[in-house]
Amino acid sequence: METFKLEIDLMRPLQVRLVECKLVLLALMWMQDDENQQRNLPVDYSSPLLVDNSEWQDRSFATPDVEHFRKVSNTARIGAWDEMILLRLSHYIIPHVNCLYDASFYALVVIAMHLIDAELKGIFVNSSDQYFARRLVYESFEILDKHQFGDNLKFGDEIYFTGIEEKDSLKWGMLLNYLSFKLAALGEFIMDTSDIDDEVDNEYDDLDEIEREEFDRKYQRLPADYFQCKPYIEKCTDRSELVSRLVQRVVYYLFVGKEYNASRLDEIMSIPVTIRSTVTFQSNLAIATYRIGYFITASGIEEWAEGKNWFLCKAFSSLMPFYNRGKKDAAEL
Repeated sequence: METFKLEIDLMRPLQVRLVECKLVLLALMWMQDDENQQRNLPVDYSSPLLVDNSEWQDRSFATPDVEHFRKVSNTARIGAWDEMILLRLSHYIIPHVNCLYDASFYALVVIAMHLIDAELKGIFVNSSDQYFARRLVYESFEILDKHQFGDNLKFGDEIYFTGIEEKDSLKWGMLLNYLSFKLAALGEFIMDTSDIDDEVDNEYDDLDEIEREEFDRKYQRLPADYFQCKPYIEKCTDRSELVSRLVQRVVYYLFVGKEYNASRLDEIMSIPVTIRSTVTFQSNLAIATYRIGYFITASGIEEWAEGKNWFLCKAFSSLMPFYNRGKKDAAEL
């Protein structure tokens, strides 16, 4: 019994990270889909991030928690996701670095909520799979929660799901809120202020002595520059490099799981490709898939079946030729 418990405990970080990587890819799909509908995009373009699901709004802290994320460009968002997922894949307990990072991570769940509401209205982020976002979220919840009753899924306030075809948007809103807590995705946002806010709210000055002591005790673990977003935003300028690196990092983890080693990412990124490179999510996904096939074969690293099968069999089956080509090219060396 103890051995079984230990195995479960060791596997849980893998499962949590699998879910997080899936949500990053879903968010990048959302961003690319929005940008495809725009014309003459400015370099600081920011895809609107709004959710009108009443159940989500009533139960979550979504509005203040993603406020910082709403105020930055897509390029800065990609940079924040990359640095945040780097931490998530390398640490079991994630340190608070900056409010922008926390907001960006929480935004992954917000974006999923937005896409599910869109699917329920007949607007699909993946034209070949009308249940893509719902399936991803439903399976993610199954992975994290494990509270299953026959063919039904139970969570929170005794609400049951029988499948991804559920049409009740309020149930989805409740599930997404619960998922956000399962991921511990809530950030430490105080008074919704940072150096990118239009008006800095000085509510701290209005606190009485007891309230101020409680405030200081609760947030003393945060770094002194937690609310200084501009230094992080200013270094996120090369959109092509940022999206390429983020996609490759996520694909790398999905294919190798516990064999993931952040220090080898540059090695993977240096693998030459003949695929035409652009800044789009789709082209970077194809390049990342080729490179990981090449890397796994050349390095003799064991594949992680669960992550690989989800990626190539369920989510992006059209990328199988790129993976096979990468393996073939490496084998011929």
